[in-house]
Amino acid sequence: MRSSLKGLLSTAEPLPSASTRRFYRTKEGIVLLGTRSQISEYLRYHRLLSDLDLPQIIESHDRYLLIEDLGPDRLDSLEHPPYELVIDELIRWQEATERKRAGLPTFNYTHLIWEQNYFFQYVLIRYLKKEPTPRLKSDLEKLAQAIDRLPKVLMHRDFQSRNIFIKDGRVRIIDFQNAMIGPVSYDLASLLFDPYHPIGMEQIQELLKYYNQNSPWSISPPDLFKTGIQRLLQATGAYVFLTLIRGLDYSEYLKIGLEMIRRLEKEIGIDILCGTKS
Repeated sequence: MRSSLKGLLSTAEPLPSASTRRFYRTKEGIVLLGTRSQISEYLRYHRLLSDLDLPQIIESHDRYLLIEDLGPDRLDSLEHPPYELVIDELIRWQEATERKRAGLPTFNYTHLIWEQNYFFQYVLIRYLKKEPTPRLKSDLEKLAQAIDRLPKVLMHRDFQSRNIFIKDGRVRIIDFQNAMIGPVSYDLASLLFDPYHPIGMEQIQELLKYYNQNSPWSISPPDLFKTGIQRLLQATGAYVFLTLIRGLDYSEYLKIGLEMIRRLEKEIGIDILCGTKS
């Protein structure tokens, strides 16, 4: 029997979300409320990626979905996250590239430059009240070119700890509607340089080694660090946008993300936060 929205929401628990969609936990599952286009988009990507470990759809309606509740074990909530298990799942996603390529757009140099401009607009100009120098723009354009030359695979595009759950010993992935075909290092960098759940450089090196030992692809430390910087430009830009424009408080994660950028600057030799002018 199909559930009524009123009945589902009568005892529902609202769940926090940075998205314009709304989520509620009910006894029957998670209710996702959105526009018709958002629901249609979710269903399209779910069908495309259905052979991967996504939440099951229990019921589908024009303006809402009832989907599987993946439980409390989100990666950022775990004291000892099973990173190797998550990397195994990431490799499985990447190995599905040829089956998914025809249905997805390509994430390329243009997208990388957009992310850098997002960082300039929100972090440098609006938050730090600084302007990027021509030298910084040139250095980051070269970084984008280097990342764009890497092999391209199925990419989640937001492969961070709040989108990864462990249920019944399996890795389950949410928020997959931005999936594209993109640089092989992008999702791994999103996982390992994650302000929601920061880890030390020694562990990052060990997990990169694990990835390279188990994947058909190989990512060098410099390529991981370059992509880590790129990913953090996007993430910190989003934190400022969500804080200043949407009225949500992401200041804690912004601080962590900026510190990660400072650490990676030394690894790749680009002066980002100091490469500005007042």
